[in-house]
Amino acid sequence: MDDLRILIVDDDPACRLALERAVDAMGFSHSSAQHGIEAVDRLAREPVDVLISDWQMPELDGLQLFRRVRDRSESRSSHDYTYCILVTGASRHPSIIEAIEGGAD
Repeated sequence: MDDLRILIVDDDPACRLALERAVDAMGFSHSSAQHGIEAVDRLAREPVDVLISDWQMPELDGLQLFRRVRDRSESRSSHDYTYCILVTGASRHPSIIEAIEGGAD
């Protein structure tokens, strides 16, 4: 599984760096985007297996990004599934349900 394609998306440089280091520590390579719009552009050029995104970002938040990934994946084969992992400080039950309904795994 060391050939997983991982994209990390976070508008906060410190949080993005922490996620990058965690992924590095697990032995995986990755690419990064500073916000949702940049992530959409990258995904159009290079699909990924795992998308790790912050929820709260300007212009295009994590759930909006996941919805775009899910909409795009409906037209692709099932073996091209992208796992979407949402990073957030929200811990309320409705937030968790909203995230899952928005496409988070």
